[in-house]
Parts: sequence; structure tokens; C-alpha cells
Amino acid sequence: MTQARVTVETHDEGFTLKTNVQLPQLHCLIDGETFMWVETKEEDQYAYHLAMDTLTYMMTKMPKARTFVLFYGPDKRTLSFNDFEVTFAGKSTLEVDQQAVSLYPSTDDNLRLGFKWLGNGKILIEDMFVKELTVSQEQVLITGDLISNFIPVQRLDVTGHFTGSDTKVAVMTEITDQKRLDHNQYQQTIKMGILLEDYVTFFEQVWQNPFENWNFNLTYQLINDWFASSVVNFNVKVTPDQLEALNVVTVNHALDWHVLVPTRLNNANFILRGLVVDQQGLTLLKTPQPTTATDVIFVDAKQQGPAELMYAFASLRAQQHQDVYYVSMTDDIEDDHVLRYGSGAHLAHLLSAKTIVYADQLETVDAFRIELTQQKLNKVQKFFVPFDLQQKMRETEFKAIPAKDVNVVTGNPLETKYAKNVVGLKSDKIIEVGKPIFDQWYDRNRQQVTDTEKAQQVLWSMTPELMSQVAQHTEMITAMQDSGKTHYWDNPAQTAVDSQPFETLDAQLPVILNDYALVITDDEQIALQASALHIPMVLIDENIQKHDAYYWLSGPAFKTLAIAKIDLLKILKDQFEFEPYLAQSYNNLNNFDDSKSVERLLDSI
Repeated sequence: MTQARVTVETHDEGFTLKTNVQLPQLHCLIDGETFMWVETKEEDQYAYHLAMDTLTYMMTKMPKARTFVLFYGPDKRTLSFNDFEVTFAGKSTLEVDQQAVSLYPSTDDNLRLGFKWLGNGKILIEDMFVKELTVSQEQVLITGDLISNFIPVQRLDVTGHFTGSDTKVAVMTEITDQKRLDHNQYQQTIKMGILLEDYVTFFEQVWQNPFENWNFNLTYQLINDWFASSVVNFNVKVTPDQLEALNVVTVNHALDWHVLVPTRLNNANFILRGLVVDQQGLTLLKTPQPTTATDVIFVDAKQQGPAELMYAFASLRAQQHQDVYYVSMTDDIEDDHVLRYGSGAHLAHLLSAKTIVYADQLETVDAFRIELTQQKLNKVQKFFVPFDLQQKMRETEFKAIPAKDVNVVTGNPLETKYAKNVVGLKSDKIIEVGKPIFDQWYDRNRQQVTDTEKAQQVLWSMTPELMSQVAQHTEMITAMQDSGKTHYWDNPAQTAVDSQPFETLDAQLPVILNDYALVITDDEQIALQASALHIPMVLIDENIQKHDAYYWLSGPAFKTLAIAKIDLLKILKDQFEFEPYLAQSYNNLNNFDDSKSVERLLDSI
């Protein structure tokens, strides 16, 4: 059967459609008025003309942009490009009365006539996929096949962008091996080259900030003369199967290997991810080995030494757990279960991970979530441990909005409720087991005195300046002396304060908060720790902006000592009710009275 073909021509006299089959009664219907295309025939070829005079008259009926389908035949079939092989022999747009009139393929599969209308150029791009990555002649070379609709691609502008940089990187582009495929598509090979010297600064950033995602993104613009929308922006999608066939590219190396790994974003867009790995890691990247999911990996993303999850890891190691590992930025921790980021050991255990527990940012997982491990990581349990989920979600720079495959660890009922009602997590994705940081505080502050002794001890943890103000309140000093309790001050600089009625603590010994029945402080962090341990406390902090910002404290908060004085006197005379505050510290901060959140988390895993 002969393939029906239509060639679209644009000229000063109007539009012409040339076809090898007859299109009887080809017309447009506008507001009940029929506009016929004039048919001529030469041998076995038909031509259909819509003259400029007709287009000018039709334009008078267009107070606004409108488009129309072309019909032909007694049954008024639409001129669908599914039925025809369509070729554009030049521009598809005319200027009529200084307005654009275009003949273009629309997204509803029809050839349309548009007045004051420009066709959507994105229909020109069917697909593009990358098929080869190499390094040659001091360039990273990317080769791909571009499938275009209706027109062969004559020009493609590609620009590179590195994460964190506004500088555009030149990408040399060559179009080769162009051919027409079945029906209305063309295939062309696109070769793109980026100079290796352009990657130097990029890899310096990768080395300095490895816990972040450092990507090299490509943006593509199809430049054409056929459509009025001459610049068409598009993305290159990539499937896991396509990525599996691509090489890991070694750019250069000094102490470690600089590697570009082909991968895909969540929207499937193709990118190159920058990594710095050692030789073992490079080998695993190029030839990943089958593994069994056994390991639990903790990732903190804290570059200034071990952080919250380091304590969780150390606690489990102390209990002789063998399949737990911690990712570190340094080599200064002598434990073969501490993995330097980017090392072969890191990648090997990532590939055998059963669970990843991370804090602060989702990027701490994603930074090594390269496509060679993507399928594996999609099956890995992921546990996110935010210190304060509500505050994290309020921060604009916070990007770790938990995905559907992430379990969120909460420490109190309010946070659990927030995760359900605000974040929208299902109950089975919320693990209310407590936070490792609270375990750390419990262990550091294990009670060293008897309960009887504790009941008689008060800690004043504040600066000499504030303590001197306290000492000037005679009524408050009398209340302390009458209380029969011992009042300790943890600041060794006594020059501004009389020794009575305070006893100062040895600055060389750690302060054990759980040895005190009451903590009075001007340090928000001390207040936070006391509240997490459910110790009655008072915070005096001139930086307080809103009283209700301290919903999690186990006692009242005041801006000045003068404001706090009345309640402090009640507290010193045992006339103040702390129970409501203690209840809110359970509900809003830490719902547990032990240091076993890591064990509960491991049970959940």
C-alpha cells in the first residue's frame, strides 16, 4: 500500500499542501463558514492552496487567537499526521496583517491552522537518549541519539551547568548520521564534548563538600527555522536499563580518583554526578558485585567531627553489634566499622546495606545514590532522624521532605501527630522511639547521688553577670537559705558574687544535671537538656522573642530576672506547680525516660 505523504510549503501567496493522494473537499470550518483549499493536479500529484487573500479575510474573524482543524472527504475526516508522512519544506508560519498564521502539527495528532497562534515546538522532540560516555582528546564525550518529529535537526545548542555555579560551560556539539525513520520521525546522532579543564573547579567543590550532591547538568535547545517558536528547550530522560549500559568516566586523579557517574534525577533527567573515590571504590563502581543486604549504615553529614548518629553507632558497637557502620569524613577514628566517605569500603557496604539511618539532610543518602546502586537503594530501608521535625519543615533551606520510601523517627506524640497531619506520612512510616541525642544526654547525666540527696540540690547555671543580679535580691537569697537546700553555681569565676548562699562546683568535673532537683539557667542548651531529662528548670534569656516558642521546656521561660522574680520566689518556696511543664516536655520534646532509643530503633529495623 502506498504511503500517504503531505508536504507543507509556505510562500508569499499563502500555504500549499502537496500530497500523493487526493484530499477531496479539503476545508476549514470557522463559525459556520466553510473555507475551501483550492485543488490542482499535475500527473499523480495533488496540490491544495489557501491563498493570502483568503487568509487575510479569515484573520478579520479572529479577535483573539484561534486554531482550526483541516477536514476532507464526505465524512469530514481530520488531516491527522498519524495517517500521513508529513514534511515541512520551509517555515510553517506566515505573517498576515502583522499577525502570525501557522500551519503546524498539534498535540491532538492533527495538522492545524492557527491564527495569532504559534505551534508548541516541544512536539518536535520525541526522545533523546545517551548511549556512550568516554574520555578522549582531553574531553568528556557524550554520544546520544535524538529522535525528532517532522523535521531533521540542523542545530542543537547544549549548555553545561555545575551545581552551585552560575557559570555556563561550553559544550561542543556535532550532529551526524541523520536519517528518516518510519512515518514522521528523524534520527540523528548527537556528539557532545566538554573540556576536562572545565571540571577542575567542580571537583575541588566535590572534595571539599562530599556530603552534598554535585552534579553536572546539561540543558538542550533545538534551534529550527520551520516553526515560529524557533527555540525549543527539552530534557533528556534516561531509563535504568539505559544507564546500566553506560560507563563510569574517570576524569583525572591526584590522591584519589575523580569520577563522573551517569545517573538520573527523580524526574528521570540524565545528569553526571561528581564523586571522589579511592581505587577500591573505582573498581566497585565499574564492576559492582552482587551482595546480600545485611548492613545498617549511619550517616550524619557533619564535617566537624562525630555528631548525633555517631553516638547511636558507638552505642550499638559497644553492645557487640557487628553489622553497623558509620560514614565519616576523616580517617582519624580507629574502627574498621567507620567508613571514610568515598572509600571503597563505603561503597561496598552501601551496596550491601539493609538500612540507612541519616540526619539533617536527605542529600546525606543521595550523595552516593548513584545509578549503579539505585535499584539496590530503592529496596533499602531509610530512616530519617530530624532533631525537631516541625522546625526543619519550617526552614526554607531544608530539602529533606521525607519521601514515600522514608521512615521518620520521632521522639514525642506532638511530633508524631505533626508527621501525620502536616507532612502527610502514614502511620507505618512513623517510628516513635526517641532520639539518639537524648540517649547521649541521659548517659552523660546519669544520676550519681541518692534520690534524697538530689531532692536537696539546686543548680544555678549562668553567667557571673546574671548571678550578681540574683545576689542583689535580698528576698531571693533569704528564700534560698530558708529552703534548706544546697544551691550550686557551675561558673568558677566568683569575683562578682558573694559565696553565700552558693557553693561553686569544680570546673574540672562535669556537671551532672540529673543530680539536681531544679536547674535555673540563662543557657538555652542547658534548658533543653534539662527538659529532655524531665528535670524542672527555669530559663532566663534576654533573647527570648515569643514565650510560646518554648513549648518543649520543663519549666517557665523569662526574658529578664526582674520578670522572673515573682515566680522564682514561688519556686524557691516550693509553691510552684511544675507538672504541666513536665507534661509538655514529655509530649513535645522527649517521650522517654531512658537511653534506649537506639535499641528501639534497631528493633524497628
